[in-house]
Amino acid sequence: MMLVIDVTKGMQTQSAECLVIGQIACQKLVVVLNKIDLLAEGKRQAVIDKMTKKMQKTLENTKFRGAPIIPVAAKPGGPEAPETEAPQGISELIELLTSQISIPTRDPSGPLLMSVDHCFSIKGQGTVMTGTILSGSISLGDSVEIPALKKCLVPEREEGQEEETWDPPSPLGAELKEQTCLVVPHRAASPLCHLPSLPPFLTAPHQRTESLGEAWKAPTPGLSGTSQLLASLGASPAPTAQVVKKVKSMQMFHMPVMSAMQGDRLGICVTQFDPKLLERGLVCAPESLHTVHAAIISVEKIQYFRGPLQTKAKFHITVGHETVMGRLMFFSPAPDNFDHEPVLDSFDFSQEYLFQEQYLDKDLAPAVTDSGEADKKTGQATESRCPRQQWALVEFEKPVTCPRLCLVIGSRLDADIHANTCRLAFHGVLLHGLEGKDYAESFLPRLNVYKLKHKHGLVERVMDDHSVIGRSLFKKETNIQLFVGLKVHLSTGELGIIDSAFGQSGKFKIHIPAGPLMRCMKSHLPVNPRKEYCHLCNRWPRPRVQEDPDAHPQEAGPSWPRGSSQAGGGGRAARACTTRGPQPVFQALCL
Repeated sequence: MMLVIDVTKGMQTQSAECLVIGQIACQKLVVVLNKIDLLAEGKRQAVIDKMTKKMQKTLENTKFRGAPIIPVAAKPGGPEAPETEAPQGISELIELLTSQISIPTRDPSGPLLMSVDHCFSIKGQGTVMTGTILSGSISLGDSVEIPALKKCLVPEREEGQEEETWDPPSPLGAELKEQTCLVVPHRAASPLCHLPSLPPFLTAPHQRTESLGEAWKAPTPGLSGTSQLLASLGASPAPTAQVVKKVKSMQMFHMPVMSAMQGDRLGICVTQFDPKLLERGLVCAPESLHTVHAAIISVEKIQYFRGPLQTKAKFHITVGHETVMGRLMFFSPAPDNFDHEPVLDSFDFSQEYLFQEQYLDKDLAPAVTDSGEADKKTGQATESRCPRQQWALVEFEKPVTCPRLCLVIGSRLDADIHANTCRLAFHGVLLHGLEGKDYAESFLPRLNVYKLKHKHGLVERVMDDHSVIGRSLFKKETNIQLFVGLKVHLSTGELGIIDSAFGQSGKFKIHIPAGPLMRCMKSHLPVNPRKEYCHLCNRWPRPRVQEDPDAHPQEAGPSWPRGSSQAGGGGRAARACTTRGPQPVFQALCL
């Protein structure tokens, strides 16, 4: 990567963002200090040295520490200067790049994938696309797919459209006819489904395809053009329509070629289409790329981005060669798997994952309260632990076409470009794309994401050293058998398991495997089942000690004074009691 810095301004916000992208996507860096001709002759070297030290300090905390820095003047005098002005430092820059660049091994195998950066048409010849082959190879006469043309019917070139110069060799073979198809589902696509409330599994609707030629066999009176086509099919063009073009000629650096492979810079001429439909994008072998409406990606937050990454928040998602808006839902491994080694090239659908309200970050880790519960607003993790790998389900506002395992970058491009803040929020890898519009019904049930629900109840009494009776956790009509085996944590430190229901009022029995129960817990809890809990005082009563119980047998047991001021006025009877300490509270984790 070559990072160009204006020596008169230094590192700007966009320059810093380019450096962040470089850390994600590149392994080597060369810093170029441009416009040194604008510096005063007497102070030029001092300013260059000062800027070089600043850049070295900036790179210290990055993977590019010690990267070479070279001053140049690419266009002395500015764009209006005469061509006689010779550039400064360019020869040194070329030598530096030659020493830094390593020639990678090229692999011609695999399907074609070409990155297109320019597209124009030539009258009587076709449409030319120029770019770089990212993978695979191509030969004269091959068929290529242009995914950007899937989203609409191909219009004819407008009259008087401006042409560009192209000197192609003689075309080989006959032109391959365009194969444009419409996909007409039997029913409309279902709305998006946001986890963790997963719908029941539904079979994806069957689809039927009809070619354009078949669609036109039964014209509808009173309609013409696209309207007649849509009326005959009862649908609009779907983004899964395939457009394939034949390669008529190819050039490399103005020289005709018969074939090209990975790494080659190439221009290919195909049968005519509107170049406005493809300013930049991808060209590939037919049916080698898929258009996705959502995707599962691995996520890593960019440390310079301020603020949390919230579930259901929208970001600008750059994937492949497209940038679209997308809504995210974050999830992580189960807490027991937080320390597992990250897997960056696949996604395991057989595992269970934990829903997160936001991306878990060490700097924004949820605080743990005295009861051991983490702040629900910041996620599901406790004890300030963060997993080594996290994922997100991204729902795109518009379908995108991209290869698997491609780089994904999320950003907030709507932020103020002049503010001294990083707009790049996270990056990751696309692990699995969801192609169907009905992915909410056909695919999401396979994604096992669960959400922790915290409920609090009370321990009513102790049965023995290994058992207690709990209440205020379930309703009377709740089927407690569904929760048998779930763990509960007592405030006194014991770990228990829901064993069975106890009666018909929603009470249940908790088994304490570690037992025996702590003495302090026994001192806090009653053993007599006839004793009642005081809801006004939020305490358990203690029997009144009598010096001569035989003299006043009617006063044995708890005493409930009436007419107390704690009743809240109006002469209403109230209950008051004394106790030795607070009642233990337990917390059930219902998965």
